[in-house]
Amino acid sequence: MKSNSKTWIWTALLTAVASSLCCIVPLLAFFAGVTGVASGFGWLEPWRPVLLAGTVGMLLLAWYRHFRPKCTTDCCADADPSFFSSGIFLSLVTVLVVGMSAFPYFSKYLYPDMESKVELGDRSAYPTVSLDIEGMTCTGCEEHVDQEVYQLDGVLEASTSYRDAQSIIRYDPHRTDIEQIIKAIERTGYKVVDKSEH
Repeated sequence: MKSNSKTWIWTALLTAVASSLCCIVPLLAFFAGVTGVASGFGWLEPWRPVLLAGTVGMLLLAWYRHFRPKCTTDCCADADPSFFSSGIFLSLVTVLVVGMSAFPYFSKYLYPDMESKVELGDRSAYPTVSLDIEGMTCTGCEEHVDQEVYQLDGVLEASTSYRDAQSIIRYDPHRTDIEQIIKAIERTGYKVVDKSEH
């Protein structure tokens, strides 16, 4: 593999990471405890198809350069064969790129399971609030919002959907209120734009 094939490999890896940054950052922010930066890369979401196409194109070029017929003269032979010029490295990068590209689809499984800590009888007797939220782009965003809301004492159920740009939360009004719930969501970096109580 020629040295400039490395350029295609590294570019494919970078575009794969960029295509999933909007989902990687909320997870990292959650575990680092700096949730306010979570939605900072949401602007990349509309570019995801372009970045993924670029990723596939770069990988195809790298594989083509790896398998194309070798030069018969010594003038174009790779003078310094290294691990970064090997098929093993290209295979590892390909697996990593596929994983990074699919990250938005499995990121929700990387969050710890959280449920309400409040033990009450009939939960349906408690009020719910529907909050419209801006900035969510994947299932990782949903989990990030739910994780933050479940930190509040008095939240009984939380169900967030990035597709609907909405979170529906059942809560005990004696332990928390809607304003605390909104503040918790906005600590993640997303913005609550509307609310309706049920």
